Amino acid sequence: MLEPEPAKRGEWWRFATVDITPLRRYRDFRLLFIGRLVSGFGNMITFVAVPYQVYELSHSTLLVGSLGLVELAALIGMVAGPALGGILITLIGLPLTYMVDVATFVVGLACLFLMKAVPPPVDSERPSLRRVVEGIRYARSRPELIGTYVVDTIAMTFGMPLALFPAIAQGLGGPSVLGLLYAAVPAGSFLFFATSGWARHIHRHGMGLIVAATMWGFAIIGFGLAPGLIAALLFLVLAGAADGMSGLYRQLIWNQTIPDSLRGRLASIELLSYSGGPTLGNFEAGVVASLFSVRISVLSGGILTVVGCLACAAALPALRRYDERVWRAAQKI
Repeated sequence: MLEPEPAKRGEWWRFATVDITPLRRYRDFRLLFIGRLVSGFGNMITFVAVPYQVYELSHSTLLVGSLGLVELAALIGMVAGPALGGILITLIGLPLTYMVDVATFVVGLACLFLMKAVPPPVDSERPSLRRVVEGIRYARSRPELIGTYVVDTIAMTFGMPLALFPAIAQGLGGPSVLGLLYAAVPAGSFLFFATSGWARHIHRHGMGLIVAATMWGFAIIGFGLAPGLIAALLFLVLAGAADGMSGLYRQLIWNQTIPDSLRGRLASIELLSYSGGPTLGNFEAGVVASLFSVRISVLSGGILTVVGCLACAAALPALRRYDERVWRAAQKI
């Protein structure tokens, strides 16, 4: 099982390969792609290790708040990082900006090395192909777990209009509003996690996930019908809040239903829905827009998301009925 040590190695490789490469002024872009590939491996390690540590270190009643804080910190980095980077590039230039980035990674690595290691699960085994097959078999045996992947994939495949933002911006005021469109969704997620204390009172996490994904679909429909910039931004903020809500309940179900010894094996399935869905969604949005129009692409995506989520609610009663109080009672046995 992955623990803080692999997480440290993942962060180290991200630091060593991505941030320092531009400073060495490589002219072969293949090296940059290799750096991004290695960085992806580091991201994969932290993708599994961080939720595992939160799960191990948090009391069951504090898990909602703990995961919310992790997501909130990530969103602050996503929003503030690029903004600060742009300001620094303007003030001190690109090389010094990368040096500042390197310094932030050094601080992060120091914090990681100061952390106490969380021991691996007592029933953990050495990685093997048999264990991978066992992880897939376990996922198939838990319909509520499969349901989280299906709902997330539906919402991101049909309701992801990011690829259309440049074209939409042209009709809402030109390139100057493009950044606002991109910032609205993470801003909505930020607002959700900043005010998510009430979420701990929702015990039926499966229904919470379905409702959130359906809200995402309705928000995308509203975005497609928006008459102007302000309305479009408000619907995107609502979509971001729904995305944050669905992400929270999805993480809770994953942490509550996946045994510690199988987390690494099932992380690849999580990543397929987490990253593969948006990629397919941008492709689907572009294809539909090229065949019909941008507005039809956005509206049809939102409608298909709502229909798909409601179909999942009907077809997957285990997900619909999932209640974390049952899990918490089992933890006390």
